[in-house]
Amino acid sequence: MSAETLLTGGAVADGREPAVCGSLAAGLARCIELLRSDTDLRSRVGTGPAWTRYSDGPWPTPHDSIFDFRVTPPGYGWLDTFAGAATTRLFTADRSGLEVVVGHADWCCGNLRFGGDQLVAAFDWDLVADVERVVVGLAAGGYPGGGSDVDTASPEDVPGVPDRLRRRPTAPVRPSVARTGTAVAAWVLAYNARCQLSLRVDHPGLAATIPGLGSKVVLLRERGDEYLQLSW
Repeated sequence: MSAETLLTGGAVADGREPAVCGSLAAGLARCIELLRSDTDLRSRVGTGPAWTRYSDGPWPTPHDSIFDFRVTPPGYGWLDTFAGAATTRLFTADRSGLEVVVGHADWCCGNLRFGGDQLVAAFDWDLVADVERVVVGLAAGGYPGGGSDVDTASPEDVPGVPDRLRRRPTAPVRPSVARTGTAVAAWVLAYNARCQLSLRVDHPGLAATIPGLGSKVVLLRERGDEYLQLSW
């Protein structure tokens, strides 16, 4: 059972606006700090929703039965390859000594509300337990459009969240760790693109009603290498 309070203030904002992105990033950091105080939460949360389960990669069982990832349509094998490359980076990263934290797995503008450029509310609480770079990477891969089929984080957009959360490390970051956040951002983009592809192929009537459907697929096809070259 849950009890909720209706919040009527706040509005959707553009995550690409620097002030909004800064507020979004600060809110994510605050979220992680608040959840850190519950020491048992990490074991209860586990691997999180489908779009965080890169360990089942390249494709997990999707979060909704309307999507079918079992067979990739002809001509789209490159998307499997892209997702596989992102998961390989995640599997090979040396995370020894990194703390596992709990965070909101879908921290994006569609699930946030702002008063001006200040964050006032967050909802749709899908939690995930992983290292902080993964939690930040999930946000970086989808924060501008908030799940929109049209508004997708470009390679230039992805660093927006981590740039505003950047902390000065006490020691050089291992190269494999530096690629962890960008790899998970790339993978979550691939997951969303795979959902779009499944919808377009298996439900063309429904797909025809959604403006911009396939934009993530097109962006990854044209600029996929740029996502994989990013590093924080």
